[in-house]
Amino acid sequence: GRIDEALACMQSPPADRALDASEAVEASFFVIVGLCHAGRYAEAECWTKRNLLLRDRRDPKRSFFVFQSIALVRSFAGRVGRALFWCKLALAASVRARFNYGRLLALDLWGHSLVQLGEISAGLRTLGQAERLASSLSFDGHATSIASSRLVYQSRHGRGGLELEEALTA
Repeated sequence: GRIDEALACMQSPPADRALDASEAVEASFFVIVGLCHAGRYAEAECWTKRNLLLRDRRDPKRSFFVFQSIALVRSFAGRVGRALFWCKLALAASVRARFNYGRLLALDLWGHSLVQLGEISAGLRTLGQAERLASSLSFDGHATSIASSRLVYQSRHGRGGLELEEALTA
């Protein structure tokens, strides 16, 4: 599938287009996302370890991608408490880098992690914040996905009220 094509590109980049460390970390992050969604956690963990070796403390955007990679792998592995720890670091790095897309991704995973840890109200608030940020950045697909997750959580935990009823009857 597409993840295997991405892996092939990462493992053998064209000779005239070698990636610098920042580009490699960023591209690896998206490979890790694909591997996690494909259930290939051991490979995702290996790529995450590679990313960690390329982290540069002076580069907050690169740090964001490293931290968010770790958070994602921990989340998919069911280590949600650890995912939350790394989400906080990823969020801080994204703020330092003034990288709003990173903020969006960190808030999204942070919200899911909070809900999964039983902190329903805090998780729903954080997901709402992520949804508003996605909308303000015109990332409509992200906003819709986050809104859908939030509505599912509200329904599952009896927090829906009028918003949930309107979404279900629209």
